[in-house]
Amino acid sequence: MEISLAEKFALTVREASELTGICRDNIYKALHSGALRAKKQGDSTRILPDDLRRWLESLRCPLCGVERTLGECIATSQFGMAALLRRFI
Repeated sequence: MEISLAEKFALTVREASELTGICRDNIYKALHSGALRAKKQGDSTRILPDDLRRWLESLRCPLCGVERTLGECIATSQFGMAALLRRFI
């Protein structure tokens, strides 16, 4: 029986990266900074899905710094993506 990544009780860093689309380096940075919690099992690191969810929910939009996803930021902007990019680039 194969279990999907979304159904696992604990994820490796690679699995967390695959599930979220966030590169492993950024996952490791979050772990080392303490922003993302993990459990150690010998030499391996395991991330609990609830901890991964909490960390994802805490991320701020990279364009405006507001605590929401980039997609939510673009969707709520009255000017759209082009205006946001002009504002911050």
